[in-house]
Amino acid sequence: MRLPVACLLCLCHTAAASESMPALDRWSFAAGTFDNTFHIKGRVDGALDHDGSLIDFGERFGFDRKRVTQLYEFQYLFADRHQVELRHYSDQRTRTANIDETIEFEGQRFPSQVNLRGNAGFSVSEVSYAYWWGVETRTPWAAQAGVIRLRGSLGLRGRIEVDDVGEAEGSASANDHVDAPVVGVAVRHAFNEHWRWFATGRLIYLELGRLSGYAYTARFGLEWLPTRHVGVTLQYGESAWNAERRGSGFNGELEVGFRGPQLLLRLRG
Repeated sequence: MRLPVACLLCLCHTAAASESMPALDRWSFAAGTFDNTFHIKGRVDGALDHDGSLIDFGERFGFDRKRVTQLYEFQYLFADRHQVELRHYSDQRTRTANIDETIEFEGQRFPSQVNLRGNAGFSVSEVSYAYWWGVETRTPWAAQAGVIRLRGSLGLRGRIEVDDVGEAEGSASANDHVDAPVVGVAVRHAFNEHWRWFATGRLIYLELGRLSGYAYTARFGLEWLPTRHVGVTLQYGESAWNAERRGSGFNGELEVGFRGPQLLLRLRG
């Protein structure tokens, strides 16, 4: 009689374990590449009553072309349902454009050549906390809160040559950062011990002194876990920022968007 009971208990334990396949790691560190498509527009103003031109750096200089950049993530789960996450990635582009145009002034036409050199970059750092519900199931979900920092830089240097008139040079640049609170939600699902999927979305609204704007970030992906301590993550991420600042030092607007697939090697425990 003892043997059938023991077998029944063993089967019940196996079934329960299969139903509660863990979708969360105790800790993980991931590093990989971000096949980033970069979109950026910027405006640097002069006096407060004079707005500069909004320049599409992607269209003018080709900054919207894809480029592989680095991405890092760290996650730590404590007390079963509390999680801290750190993420960082950055990108920097420099391009030169030569434009031939004709300027018309007082009925006369002047052929001109314009040489523009633009640089644009960003870095994103995130620190967030998540509280998970349903950690004993295959599909836990969480509410998130944290702080995100976007640092953006724009630079523009140009030279114009007008036939039979002469040439002139000019430049403008800006380098600023945004720190903002962020809230979001996340969900994960474990198909089995080797495959999991996840999705997360976050919203940011900026209203900090002279700075105002909005942003969102989102990503979803698939994890393959061939061993207990090593995994591979394939995910797609997208973010969009729009911030405007008025005040001493720098006045202007910055629109940044980046998106693309991300591949990471993950160490886990």
